[in-house]
Amino acid sequence: MHPPLFAGMIKPEARLHILYDISKELISSFPLDNVLKAAMNALVEHLLLRDGGIVIHGSGGEPWINVRAPIGHDVRSRSLTLEQADAINRVIASGEKHFGKNSAVLPVKVNRKAIGALWIDFAQKSGDQDETLLAMIAVLIGLTCQRYRESCSDGGSVAEEQQAGQIPKIKPKPQPTHLDKIDWIVGESPALKRVLATTKIVAATNSAVLLRGESGTGKECFARAIHALSIRKSKAFIKLNCAALSETVLESELFGHEKGAFTGALLQRAGRFELANGGTLLLDEIGDVSPQFQAKLLRVLQEGEFERLGGTKTLKVDVRVICATNKDLEVAVLRGEFRADLYYRINVVPIILPPLRQRDGDISLLAQVFLEQFNKANDRNCDFAPSAIDILS
Repeated sequence: MHPPLFAGMIKPEARLHILYDISKELISSFPLDNVLKAAMNALVEHLLLRDGGIVIHGSGGEPWINVRAPIGHDVRSRSLTLEQADAINRVIASGEKHFGKNSAVLPVKVNRKAIGALWIDFAQKSGDQDETLLAMIAVLIGLTCQRYRESCSDGGSVAEEQQAGQIPKIKPKPQPTHLDKIDWIVGESPALKRVLATTKIVAATNSAVLLRGESGTGKECFARAIHALSIRKSKAFIKLNCAALSETVLESELFGHEKGAFTGALLQRAGRFELANGGTLLLDEIGDVSPQFQAKLLRVLQEGEFERLGGTKTLKVDVRVICATNKDLEVAVLRGEFRADLYYRINVVPIILPPLRQRDGDISLLAQVFLEQFNKANDRNCDFAPSAIDILS
């Protein structure tokens, strides 16, 4: 358990850790009320709260999930005050967030419609950083509710399945088989195993994933693993490094172009989104795209449609997008360098990849793999001396 942080004093790296912990709870396939309880518990571990909870309304407009922060010993006997209930109802009705002196109520939305609220009473005055953090969490909760609604069996409502005590059937939900091996990721360290466990869970969904970590931590390898373990594995895995590409080139690469769209466009060309239709698209170095292009990218992520450069025909695609970056996107959002709505769209499930210095014991395994590749490529039979492994470690 992590010590609670005081409101208004959350550093960007701490907010990232909070979002990661809460995201881990939200991607599980347990009943929705249990998932939201776990997320609320994670929030209580990190923030110094006096009270809080998550309210989700059913189709009839009445609360059918009411999760309370586990503070004190009378969680079940506590009822909302008139002031709390009024604030929550107003936020759900208006779809607009509300911040008081020591409180915050944020709408939980599905398809842009408020279906509930995340409400927090801080133990002391909230700061701007907390408002940004809570807005991100409310978006993640909304996306989780949307996933449960879309995955209900027989077309029923989530509420009906919850009342029946059933666990919604997450679609797609392929179980890894002996063929679903990701042998290109080598390591036995606890840090790597934790990330691999998360990867396998996330792969069974269609959620957008944001791979985060320093350069060299294997973001492309994990993107391939998510694709290989998913229901989309029979379709294409397409990648594009967004760094150092001009806006026009990037637009052509992703959306394609029509003949004559620009000088040198002699033929019609399909873009990466078209090539990845039905499969997975990895956008590496997503933090380097220009603010102008971010708006174009947001549209295709939201609507699943775009036009080729120089074209007028709207194309629709079904692509799972995985983004990767080594930049602090939260800081970029605060500075206005990265769109907040795009950040929420790509950061549904963040996965933080550990650097090699945190993967105790993996260096010798990796070195052996690289040596075997060298021996095979050069028809050699070299081996490491014990002292060599010590030096590498």
